Amino acid sequence: TKSPTAMPSHTPTLAPSPSPSSEPTSSPSKAPSHSPTKSPTAMPSHVPSAKPTTGPPTSAPSPSPSSKPTSSPIDADSNNDCIQCSNEPTPWMIGANKTCATWPLTEDRCNTTYWKNKQFCAQTCAEKGLAYEGTNCCDEDETPTPDNDSNSGSCIVCSDTPSSWMTKNGHTCATWKGLKSKCGPNGQTPSFIQNKFCQQSCYDRFDPPIAYVDGDGNEEICCET
Repeated sequence: TKSPTAMPSHTPTLAPSPSPSSEPTSSPSKAPSHSPTKSPTAMPSHVPSAKPTTGPPTSAPSPSPSSKPTSSPIDADSNNDCIQCSNEPTPWMIGANKTCATWPLTEDRCNTTYWKNKQFCAQTCAEKGLAYEGTNCCDEDETPTPDNDSNSGSCIVCSDTPSSWMTKNGHTCATWKGLKSKCGPNGQTPSFIQNKFCQQSCYDRFDPPIAYVDGDGNEEICCET
């Protein structure tokens, strides 16, 4: 209305005032606590402790290894790092048509120094449990065939004639112990070899075998007797 009522009302209106009070309250609605909370905070403190903890580790170690280790290096193509060993027989074996796999004396020769140095019949020796040091031969079903194309591959029938002194004293080439000083590891007598005394025995009895030479200087490989 443009002007107030002529007479004031005897009681206040029931509705609240349309605007807040003009002055703030003199104190907060709730007073702060006087002591810290008893429980720790959920998050760790940002500052590390000055001393290491002396208690047990935060988590127990696993009771067993995570996985079983491999029994051999993982290399599918290496076949345990084996190599393809040769199966090359000795010159005498080639001349006598003997192979490493079939010759009955191969196993006896695998431990000789001469065979080890020359690596003769390496594959067969390995298959018989006598592998040469530093070799790990792969298993194979068939052994290589010896190369018999060389001219030195043909053996000859050697004589076994004793010297006149041996005959006079009743010695034979096959049994005389002194032979090793004539054509064996203890020495070689040029005249004894040039005259081809005990040629077969000198070839058979010693390792490496003593091969005499023909007039052209080629080694004569004696056939096995």
